[in-house]
Amino acid sequence: MFVKVYKKRFQMRNLPKSRLEKFQLTRYCSFRIGLFLFVLLNLTFAEVIAQGGYRITGRFGSGFRFQSTDVWNIEMQYAGNKTVNAYIEATITDVKGRKLIQLTTDAFVLQPGSNSLSSITTTTKTQQYFVQGLPDLEQVYGSLPAGTYIICYQAFCATLDCDGNGAGMLYNEFPECIQILVEPPASLLLSWPEDGAEIEIRRPGFNWIPPMPLAQVPGFNYTHSLYQASKGQTCNEAALMNPPIYRIGGIEQLSLPYPPELDDLDTGKTYCWKVDGFISDIQVAQSEVWRLKVKPVLPEKRNKVVIVPLLVPSTEAYTVSAEDTLIVIFQEDYQKTDTKWIVKLTIDGEAETDDISEMVITPRFTGSGNIYLLPAELIGIKTKRNYMLSIINAKQDVFKTRIIFQ
Repeated sequence: MFVKVYKKRFQMRNLPKSRLEKFQLTRYCSFRIGLFLFVLLNLTFAEVIAQGGYRITGRFGSGFRFQSTDVWNIEMQYAGNKTVNAYIEATITDVKGRKLIQLTTDAFVLQPGSNSLSSITTTTKTQQYFVQGLPDLEQVYGSLPAGTYIICYQAFCATLDCDGNGAGMLYNEFPECIQILVEPPASLLLSWPEDGAEIEIRRPGFNWIPPMPLAQVPGFNYTHSLYQASKGQTCNEAALMNPPIYRIGGIEQLSLPYPPELDDLDTGKTYCWKVDGFISDIQVAQSEVWRLKVKPVLPEKRNKVVIVPLLVPSTEAYTVSAEDTLIVIFQEDYQKTDTKWIVKLTIDGEAETDDISEMVITPRFTGSGNIYLLPAELIGIKTKRNYMLSIINAKQDVFKTRIIFQ
């Protein structure tokens, strides 16, 4: 193995002259080209430094409050070697790129190196809003509404020739942009139906509490959204993933009656609702997403009260409710005929008057034991008054019992 390697090296040294020269020339040219590119890049970088490039970083503090003039709370690194009179233009947009506000500073002296600006020491020369209602909101609330914003900066010379340094002294090919998040200090609060409530009515109204002081801004309005949650979904998931079964905007009051064009809510299904606050078409407040259900309609339960009328009524009265079902039991001996039985309810101790309620029933049973179920929804019944219930059979026997309605 050693002999083969040594032989290979010997062959390299004894290459034909023409091939060796070509190899050396290639290496030499590659070195010169690399050196040229290195020098060119360094000269270009030096030229940019000489022209006065800059970098901007933000010092915005709390994420819960941000005024438009807070855009001047920045550090500006200036790469030039001479002072220059300059001004800065700042443009605030939303995440969709829609221009919201544009501001410019008064002229100031930009020093080489680090420059610390602030909303207190920097004078705003111009400030222009591009969304109606936004200046009112900022004045009342003391901040831009909650949301994500992009602030882009561009520096310009305040003189035509940049104080003799050349018009391109502050040239940056692209603006310096910073993204900020303004968080909501308080949510819009829902009121009724309560979160997780199981209500009995199938066409409920909705109520909420305004976010203050946002709600004082002229033009502030609400959008109500109602969703149906699928099995296993939370209400937050339903609001993010499902299309609303009903949504209406432009609401100025703090309540929404159940929409007449919407079908009744179904029992057994889970519904979710929320309210968002807007100024113009900018969302500035939002509520939580609350859950509600409609209780199933159950058959009405009645108390059953068994009373036994006698030919000679007892002095004590049965105490019943007007909603009770009275089960009247009495015995008689009779032959099966088509004769009717009469049931009367009169005020005890008074002659039969217009207060009498009377029903006529047909016997359905044979033998001596008969049970009659008498509905108690009788017109004109008054509470805490004694009544006499009378049953007149086919033989005109009168069975009576006293009743007081509580």
